[in-house]
Amino acid sequence: MRRLSPTVVTLIFFILLDSMAFYVAYVKRNINHVPVAMSGLAPEITWKAFDGSSHTLKDLAGHVVVLHFWAAWCPPCRQEFPRLLKAAADNPDTMFLTISSDDTLDKPEQFVKEMQSAAGTKSPKNVLYAWDPSRTITYDQFLTISYPETIFIDGSGHMRRKVSAPLDWSNKGVKEYLQELRSTK
Repeated sequence: MRRLSPTVVTLIFFILLDSMAFYVAYVKRNINHVPVAMSGLAPEITWKAFDGSSHTLKDLAGHVVVLHFWAAWCPPCRQEFPRLLKAAADNPDTMFLTISSDDTLDKPEQFVKEMQSAAGTKSPKNVLYAWDPSRTITYDQFLTISYPETIFIDGSGHMRRKVSAPLDWSNKGVKEYLQELRSTK
């Protein structure tokens, strides 16, 4: 039987130690937070738009809301976002609240410009851009730990589905699901 070298054993030790430290930090951070139930009402959130103005989820009452979490550094987000903008243009009666958790505002602003260019469109009026640098909404309220992530909220404010992966916004099933949500207001 072959023995592991001291370097490999040390590496494994530090990987395990780092993993435990991450887990403890995650549990400590979320100890007072209850995971979001997908059948319950969406928590009341207040967000800052890129222009600094504050808004609440109540402002969107009566609308189907696509709550989309992303970051400018996220490669899958870069692939998905132009399609999300096109889907928003195709669904003008659905509100798309997109929340960036980037540290500085210049990154998400540049990201949006690049994604509009890639989509070949300006942002439709039903796309809202929010910035969450403290990650209070992203991590603490919705427990989002991977990007992109999308939560579908019906017109009565109930969360119906959470997708923790890029979506194909041109997919027939996604289009039908948005229509279904709109018809059950």
